[in-house]
Amino acid sequence: MSSNIYSQYKKMGDLEAVCIAFFDLVDSTALKRQLGQSEGITIAVNHNKLAGDICERYKGRIVKYIGDAVMAVFHTPLEAMLASLEFIKTIQDQELAFRTKVGFNHGMATRFENNGVDYYGQAVDRTARLNSQARPNQVLTDETTLDMLKPFLGDFKEIIFRFLGVRNLKGIGNVPIYELALINIGFAEDVETVSEIHLDSSDPVQAKQKLEIQPVEKINLPPLALPLPYRHLVKDEALAGMLGNCTLVEADINSIAVAFQNLHHIFENAHDLNIRQISISGSMARGTMIKPFKEIDVIAVKAVAASPLPAIGDILQQMERFLAQWNPGSKIEIVRNRVIVALQGVRFSIMPVLAVLDGNRGHLLVPIGNLWISRNPAAPEKWMEQAVERNGPEFLPFLRIIKVWQRTHANIVNSLHLEMFTNLIFGQASFDLSFESVHRWFRYAYTYFSQNDKPFIKDPTQPKSHIDEYLYANSSLFNIFGRALTNSYDLARQGIAHHNAGQKNIAMTKWKALFGNHIDEI
Repeated sequence: MSSNIYSQYKKMGDLEAVCIAFFDLVDSTALKRQLGQSEGITIAVNHNKLAGDICERYKGRIVKYIGDAVMAVFHTPLEAMLASLEFIKTIQDQELAFRTKVGFNHGMATRFENNGVDYYGQAVDRTARLNSQARPNQVLTDETTLDMLKPFLGDFKEIIFRFLGVRNLKGIGNVPIYELALINIGFAEDVETVSEIHLDSSDPVQAKQKLEIQPVEKINLPPLALPLPYRHLVKDEALAGMLGNCTLVEADINSIAVAFQNLHHIFENAHDLNIRQISISGSMARGTMIKPFKEIDVIAVKAVAASPLPAIGDILQQMERFLAQWNPGSKIEIVRNRVIVALQGVRFSIMPVLAVLDGNRGHLLVPIGNLWISRNPAAPEKWMEQAVERNGPEFLPFLRIIKVWQRTHANIVNSLHLEMFTNLIFGQASFDLSFESVHRWFRYAYTYFSQNDKPFIKDPTQPKSHIDEYLYANSSLFNIFGRALTNSYDLARQGIAHHNAGQKNIAMTKWKALFGNHIDEI
């Protein structure tokens, strides 16, 4: 067995732990075309010479020049980082006529002699792929390398970093990527994609070719979050247009999935917080979110001992501090027992949930006011799955129609309660995706409210011992909602009357008053 291990080891060649860096001139072909071949070559030579001089200053050495790119090797990632950032700073300070992009990575590489010392192996491949993801004047590395650098960043206060996401690098897999920058220069702007260093097994760095930036790897979303086709179910063209305006499309879903994947990855590293699970909840998970979406609800489940329970404020502040470390410069807020953070342009509202194991029994606690209350935060999603199965494919699109009205006229009502109210109404009559059914919903809703002195819809997630079981515990809010419903029912009655009389333009003024800008955009 030992001889077999040794023979396998010998096949790997002369291994070294090194930090590989690529410095790649941006838009070299365009520069040569714009400035002329001679001037373009001069710029490439100046780029490579400057890279070589700065690398040497930080104990690095140039392995080889590949056209307009430089491959360098350093003893440590600290030296590679400092050389990379100084290169960018020199370009900026001296207003040089070129831009570069840099990727570096610490790993195992095989050293061999090829008219001088050269390296190949996954560390080289990985660095080239990192370099291919970089924007002009941007420095990228991976999470493993950044972890090696973090103990030293306290000595370099002017150096900042940010998490860019988990990206699927060709031939490598999913890699968490980070950008490093000097605080007085800032992070690189998101501009056009640039070329990469192309690799194969026989020659680690072969040539350059155009490659699109790889997308961030996406995580699976809750099944109801993905809107199913609905247009074939819609009876009225104007209503189809409104649904098109308010329903999330593939680009929206992708941006949310990408940002949530990054948030998920960040919490995977929250070892001190002991986060066991993070998942999307709220309207997004129930399939009723409409555009423009404001915040995506997320629950972060933290395992704790049964006693003593941590204070809600302490948990929120721990999460806030942790997220601030991963997103320096980002605005992070604590609002209503939630931590609000934006990633890749998507705002997340994160609610901590405690998973308490008491003997052989466990239960979940959510923050309500200053107390931890026993409640299953996934109950609304389970309820919605059953409601969709019970009410058919029209149910979720119809809910989105009602949510447009809610956002326009009745924002005070809880979204889940409005959805449960609609489920109750669906059990009383037949509904489709038409203005006739919109009018029918308002008629049934108005009838229910006019016949009841108090709210009447039980919320299965709220035990009587802690919170009022009805739609509204506050009678004044109930009355406000009732007035909004009365006025809206009057608009719906007028709208359907004109609609059925063939007076489409007059009817449209009523629907616009009912649904606001979503229907204005048709």
